Amino acid sequence: MSSGNAIRVCSFLLVVALLTADMISAAPYNDYDNLRDLYELLIRNEAAAAAPASAYNHQMERKGGRSPSLRLRFGRRADPLWHAENPSDAPSN
Repeated sequence: MSSGNAIRVCSFLLVVALLTADMISAAPYNDYDNLRDLYELLIRNEAAAAAPASAYNHQMERKGGRSPSLRLRFGRRADPLWHAENPSDAPSN
């Protein structure tokens, strides 16, 4: 009879341990109702972290995408004398 009592006590302790673990491990479903609010809060915090800290610390797109043909380094862009003297523009016979 002593082995029968030991089995009953072990079975009872196992059931109590399983029930206790089940009750304290999983939160009820009602705690997850505000999951959308939590997600929106995280998105706002991420956007605030990505925003510049001051007006002097900003990321601006450079204007390097301009066409190189419009770039003026020396002289005027449209010089009428240059076109008249250019031998490649002269009519060939």
